[in-house]
Amino acid sequence: MNVPAKDIAKLFGGEKVLGRKVRDYADLDAVIEAGLPAEAVQALSQSMVSVTRMPSRPKGVYRVPVGTRIGAHDAAVDAPTGRSMGGLFKGTAASAERSRKLERVARIYALAERVFNDKDFANAFLHKPHSRLNGRAPIACVETELATKQVEQILNSIAYGLPA
Repeated sequence: MNVPAKDIAKLFGGEKVLGRKVRDYADLDAVIEAGLPAEAVQALSQSMVSVTRMPSRPKGVYRVPVGTRIGAHDAAVDAPTGRSMGGLFKGTAASAERSRKLERVARIYALAERVFNDKDFANAFLHKPHSRLNGRAPIACVETELATKQVEQILNSIAYGLPA
Protein backbone atom coordinates (compact mmCIF):
# COMPACT_ATOMS: atom_id res chain seq x y z
CA MET A 1 0.00 0.00 0.00
CA ASN A 2 1.41 3.32 -1.04
CA VAL A 3 0.41 6.74 0.27
CA PRO A 4 -0.25 9.32 -2.47
CA ALA A 5 2.11 12.31 -2.40
CA LYS A 6 -0.88 14.66 -2.16
CA ASP A 7 -1.89 13.03 1.15
CA ILE A 8 1.59 13.65 2.55
CA ALA A 9 1.46 17.24 1.27
CA LYS A 10 -1.87 17.74 3.09
CA LEU A 11 -0.16 16.89 6.38
CA PHE A 12 2.28 19.73 5.67
CA GLY A 13 -0.57 22.19 5.08
CA GLY A 14 -1.08 21.64 1.37
CA GLU A 15 -0.58 24.10 -1.45
CA LYS A 16 -1.27 27.14 0.74
CA VAL A 17 1.70 26.39 3.02
CA LEU A 18 4.02 24.64 0.58
CA GLY A 19 3.64 27.30 -2.09
CA ARG A 20 2.93 24.84 -4.89
CA LYS A 21 0.54 22.06 -5.77
CA VAL A 22 1.87 18.57 -5.06
CA ARG A 23 0.50 16.12 -7.63
CA ASP A 24 3.10 13.37 -7.44
CA TYR A 25 6.31 12.33 -5.74
CA ALA A 26 8.44 14.45 -8.07
CA ASP A 27 6.60 17.56 -6.87
CA LEU A 28 6.92 16.45 -3.25
CA ASP A 29 10.63 15.77 -3.71
CA ALA A 30 11.17 19.29 -5.05
CA VAL A 31 9.41 20.77 -2.01
CA ILE A 32 11.41 18.59 0.40
CA GLU A 33 14.78 19.32 -1.22
CA ALA A 34 14.08 23.07 -1.10
CA GLY A 35 13.44 22.76 2.65
CA LEU A 36 10.08 22.90 4.35
CA PRO A 37 8.85 26.26 5.63
CA ALA A 38 8.23 26.66 9.38
CA GLU A 39 4.46 26.64 8.74
CA ALA A 40 4.72 23.17 7.18
CA VAL A 41 6.56 21.85 10.24
CA GLN A 42 3.85 23.31 12.47
CA ALA A 43 1.08 21.87 10.28
CA LEU A 44 2.59 18.38 10.50
CA SER A 45 2.94 18.71 14.26
CA GLN A 46 -0.70 19.77 14.59
CA SER A 47 -1.84 16.94 12.30
CA MET A 48 -0.12 14.39 14.50
CA VAL A 49 -1.56 15.64 17.78
CA SER A 50 -4.53 13.32 17.63
CA VAL A 51 -4.30 11.58 20.96
CA THR A 52 -7.14 13.26 22.77
CA ARG A 53 -7.86 13.45 26.48
CA MET A 54 -11.16 11.77 27.18
CA PRO A 55 -13.26 13.47 29.88
CA SER A 56 -14.29 10.13 31.42
CA ARG A 57 -10.66 9.02 31.89
CA PRO A 58 -8.36 9.91 34.78
CA LYS A 59 -5.95 12.81 34.27
CA GLY A 60 -3.01 11.82 32.07
CA VAL A 61 -4.79 8.88 30.41
CA TYR A 62 -5.59 9.13 26.71
CA ARG A 63 -7.91 7.18 24.40
CA VAL A 64 -5.97 4.73 22.30
CA PRO A 65 -6.87 1.36 20.76
CA VAL A 66 -6.92 -2.11 22.30
CA GLY A 67 -6.87 -0.83 25.87
CA THR A 68 -3.36 0.61 25.57
CA ARG A 69 -2.79 3.56 27.88
CA ILE A 70 -0.45 6.38 27.04
CA GLY A 71 0.47 8.69 29.90
CA ALA A 72 1.28 12.37 29.57
CA HIS A 73 5.01 11.58 29.79
CA ASP A 74 4.92 9.33 26.75
CA ALA A 75 6.57 10.16 23.43
CA ALA A 76 3.16 10.05 21.73
CA VAL A 77 2.35 13.28 23.49
CA ASP A 78 5.82 14.82 23.47
CA ALA A 79 7.05 14.11 19.91
CA PRO A 80 4.85 16.60 18.05
CA THR A 81 5.78 19.40 20.46
CA GLY A 82 9.50 19.03 19.83
CA ARG A 83 10.41 17.95 23.37
CA SER A 84 11.72 14.68 22.00
CA MET A 85 13.12 13.33 18.73
CA GLY A 86 15.95 15.85 18.89
CA GLY A 87 13.75 18.87 18.25
CA LEU A 88 12.59 17.56 14.87
CA PHE A 89 9.31 19.41 15.29
CA LYS A 90 10.70 22.77 16.41
CA GLY A 91 8.82 25.48 14.57
CA THR A 92 11.57 26.80 12.31
CA ALA A 93 12.16 26.40 8.60
CA ALA A 94 13.70 23.03 7.90
CA SER A 95 16.94 22.24 6.12
CA ALA A 96 16.82 19.66 3.32
CA GLU A 97 18.06 16.95 5.71
CA ARG A 98 15.49 17.77 8.39
CA SER A 99 12.82 18.06 5.68
CA ARG A 100 13.63 14.52 4.53
CA LYS A 101 13.16 13.22 8.10
CA LEU A 102 9.89 15.12 8.42
CA GLU A 103 8.73 13.66 5.09
CA ARG A 104 9.43 10.17 6.44
CA VAL A 105 7.44 10.98 9.60
CA ALA A 106 4.54 12.27 7.49
CA ARG A 107 4.72 9.24 5.17
CA ILE A 108 4.55 6.62 7.93
CA TYR A 109 1.92 8.62 9.81
CA ALA A 110 -0.25 8.89 6.67
CA LEU A 111 0.19 5.16 5.99
CA ALA A 112 -0.66 4.22 9.59
CA GLU A 113 -3.73 6.43 9.47
CA ARG A 114 -4.77 4.79 6.21
CA VAL A 115 -4.17 1.25 7.55
CA PHE A 116 -5.98 1.77 10.86
CA ASN A 117 -8.51 4.34 9.62
CA ASP A 118 -8.18 6.05 13.00
CA LYS A 119 -5.82 8.86 14.03
CA ASP A 120 -5.60 7.76 17.65
CA PHE A 121 -4.89 4.15 16.70
CA ALA A 122 -2.24 5.26 14.19
CA ASN A 123 -0.61 7.52 16.76
CA ALA A 124 -0.60 4.77 19.39
CA PHE A 125 0.93 2.26 16.96
CA LEU A 126 3.68 4.67 15.92
CA HIS A 127 4.70 5.35 19.53
CA LYS A 128 4.58 1.81 20.91
CA PRO A 129 7.80 -0.23 20.78
CA HIS A 130 7.64 -3.04 18.21
CA SER A 131 9.50 -6.35 18.32
CA ARG A 132 10.38 -6.28 14.60
CA LEU A 133 12.11 -2.96 15.19
CA ASN A 134 14.29 -4.30 18.02
CA GLY A 135 12.02 -2.74 20.61
CA ARG A 136 12.04 0.73 19.04
CA ALA A 137 8.88 2.68 18.38
CA PRO A 138 8.09 3.04 14.66
CA ILE A 139 8.17 6.85 14.92
CA ALA A 140 11.80 6.61 16.09
CA CYS A 141 12.76 4.88 12.83
CA VAL A 142 12.72 7.99 10.67
CA GLU A 143 16.46 8.58 10.88
CA THR A 144 17.11 6.46 7.78
CA GLU A 145 15.11 5.51 4.71
CA LEU A 146 15.79 1.80 5.31
CA ALA A 147 14.36 1.87 8.84
CA THR A 148 11.35 3.77 7.53
CA LYS A 149 10.87 1.09 4.86
CA GLN A 150 10.81 -1.54 7.60
CA VAL A 151 7.99 0.36 9.34
CA GLU A 152 6.15 0.55 6.02
CA GLN A 153 6.54 -3.24 5.63
CA ILE A 154 5.01 -3.80 9.07
CA LEU A 155 2.09 -1.52 8.25
CA ASN A 156 1.57 -3.21 4.88
CA SER A 157 1.57 -6.60 6.62
CA ILE A 158 -1.15 -5.36 8.95
CA ALA A 159 -3.13 -3.90 6.03
CA TYR A 160 -3.09 -7.21 4.17
CA GLY A 161 -3.74 -9.39 7.23
CA LEU A 162 -0.27 -10.87 7.42
CA PRO A 163 1.73 -11.36 10.64
CA ALA A 164 3.30 -8.09 11.72
